[in-house]
Amino acid sequence: MISTPISMRAHAIVAIGIVTAMLSIWWLAPLTVRNAFVARLGIIRGQLWLNEGQALTQKPGASETEMQSPFRIAVTLGPANSEAWFALALATERNDWIDGRATAALKMSYYTGFNVTALVAPRLELLVRTDLVRDPELRDILTRQLRVILTRAPDLKPAITAAYASATEINRRFIESELADLDQAFLDTFRSNH
Repeated sequence: MISTPISMRAHAIVAIGIVTAMLSIWWLAPLTVRNAFVARLGIIRGQLWLNEGQALTQKPGASETEMQSPFRIAVTLGPANSEAWFALALATERNDWIDGRATAALKMSYYTGFNVTALVAPRLELLVRTDLVRDPELRDILTRQLRVILTRAPDLKPAITAAYASATEINRRFIESELADLDQAFLDTFRSNH
């Protein structure tokens, strides 16, 4: 007789444990699923804000603040989106000499997607319009980008030519010195065309 109540207690404890575990799973599973869903939704929303910002850049009469706002939201929602960081850098380029926001956004674009092929040429053109003399980090980024183009992506060499055309005089000299170290033959061809 004594074994029956102990057996009933054991069964009750096991039943309570099972119910508690099931309730925990029932309450926690939606949070995990919800977090994943919200994260995916944030990335999608970030891309939508990026698209909105790009549409605003085509709109005549849009103010700088109007154009920058969607890109700021896009990088907040998708901080690993190098295209969004690049778009923010372009939108803030005009006042970079005042606050350095374009330079910071350009760096983030490189950090989040250095080898994104579609961004190599336009980012390189923006990079050579920045103040490379004041910012050794940007000089390092330029050196690495040139090295990658010359060693691993020679089909992107026209991007170097286009960037050189839009570079400041000081930055042109920097590009020439880097090309002399990396690929003298390309530099010779490059100089004969300019």
